[in-house]
Amino acid sequence: AVEAPSERDGWERQKRQALAAIKETELDHQMGKLSDDDFDRMRERFERQALEAMGALERGGRRG
Repeated sequence: AVEAPSERDGWERQKRQALAAIKETELDHQMGKLSDDDFDRMRERFERQALEAMGALERGGRRG
């Protein structure tokens, strides 16, 4: 079965956005804009989103 390009594009977009959010969160934390607890919670959420997208892309763009 050929995957729908839009589904794969969605996973690619989720991955890019999550990785960008991790970088931004790290910068905000370094600048003192985020507490350690907020940083840890946000980073964990964005990492989970990135890993979900990467896993789906490895499976050919399909949900788990």
